[in-house]
Amino acid sequence: MKKNHQSIILIDGLAEITRHHDRKMLEKSVLKTINDLYPAESLQLFELNGVNEDKAHKLIVVVDKKGAINLEHDLRVNTVTEKLNDALSASAESKEIKFLQNADQTAWDISYPILNADNDTCSLLVCHCIKSPSLDEQRIVSGILHVYSNYLTLIDKTQRDKLTGLFNRETLDTEITKVLMQGTIESTGIEIESEKRHSDDLTTWLGVVDIDHFKLINDTYGHLYGDEVIILVARLMMKSCVRGDDLVFRYGGEEFVVMLKAVNEHNAMMAFNRLRQNIDKHEFPQIGNVTISVGFVEVVGQMSATDVIGMADDALYYAKYNGRNQTISYKELLAQEKIVITEHIDNSNADMFID
Repeated sequence: MKKNHQSIILIDGLAEITRHHDRKMLEKSVLKTINDLYPAESLQLFELNGVNEDKAHKLIVVVDKKGAINLEHDLRVNTVTEKLNDALSASAESKEIKFLQNADQTAWDISYPILNADNDTCSLLVCHCIKSPSLDEQRIVSGILHVYSNYLTLIDKTQRDKLTGLFNRETLDTEITKVLMQGTIESTGIEIESEKRHSDDLTTWLGVVDIDHFKLINDTYGHLYGDEVIILVARLMMKSCVRGDDLVFRYGGEEFVVMLKAVNEHNAMMAFNRLRQNIDKHEFPQIGNVTISVGFVEVVGQMSATDVIGMADDALYYAKYNGRNQTISYKELLAQEKIVITEHIDNSNADMFID
């Protein structure tokens, strides 16, 4: 009877896991399913970042013994015991389950490696439990994590641009909507415990990026070389993003979108400028110098993703027609009355007064 009950939990859990396309919801479902099957003192999901001695394990989801699910931010593995740190590193490297019994032998920490499509460890699940799991329990947990990894790979393929590997336009709309929805919830006074703002009060900024004189590159060197320039620019932008939650999207053609976190407009300007400068100083084969223009806006108070992109695009338009190779803030243009908002159906565009 117990096995039948566990089978039902397992089937229901797998159905719930594969119902989600949002990564956070998917991770929550995975941990909830495992905890429903084999209740633990806690379950912790770590994302593996970095390489060699610089490896850092970012704790992203926690389930406590009551089944409560919380999201954690930027909690490094060195905040836990040194022995658990070593066990996590060993599990990640060997791709095998590792067992660590605590000092008074009253509990265990079991580390399960999660492998990606390239068979590399991308994340780790740590089960803190009173007794060591049986071989069958280990196999079932590993199987659930395998399903999670395979499904995550499938989702990732649908969310990526084929040429650059960046997130695609459809994923961009989803990410902007999530930020706008969170802002709406906060403005009503409703607080979600697992997703409170950081103490440094970071906000989201969106920049629309366009490669300058790209048509000339295509006409001079051909479309295949133009594609190579797009790929190189995409890689340089990814390297320029320093926070783990910065996102880069291929918006279409030679146009990209970057979403990043910053405390204020000045810091956002610095981040977008760093990205622009890194591309400006890069030596491109045959061409030499390639530049980009950036228009950006804070993601707050807009009605839709279209509104957000429209505002950033207005700032980009101004940058392109006033010298290129520069970063322009939509808010600053409004303050300087270099653009004015006019009535449109979607209320997302502005008429330009170009100096």
